Amino acid sequence: MDPREGITPTNCPHCKHHLDAATNLQSEERPAPGDMTVCINCAAILRFDEKCMAVACDGIPDDMASQDRMFLEQAQKAVQRMIQKGKDLHSVKGGEKR
Repeated sequence: MDPREGITPTNCPHCKHHLDAATNLQSEERPAPGDMTVCINCAAILRFDEKCMAVACDGIPDDMASQDRMFLEQAQKAVQRMIQKGKDLHSVKGGEKR
């Protein structure tokens, strides 16, 4: 699956980083409205709106399933660790830059 397919490009509402792709780490499904994501640049938790555009949200919803909540928190922590280590999270396979 092309990580750009089905995503409406936008900028992170927190850091203004250009967001034009998303990878579902749990399945091959594309993001759907209401799904959550993590900004690859600042680790902010975002939600996909009805146009599959990543928008600001008030953190993790209280009614999110515990397994999904744990997975999202782990993804956020992984991005935070990579940011702290100064890793380049914007590269894709083969070392090509987006």
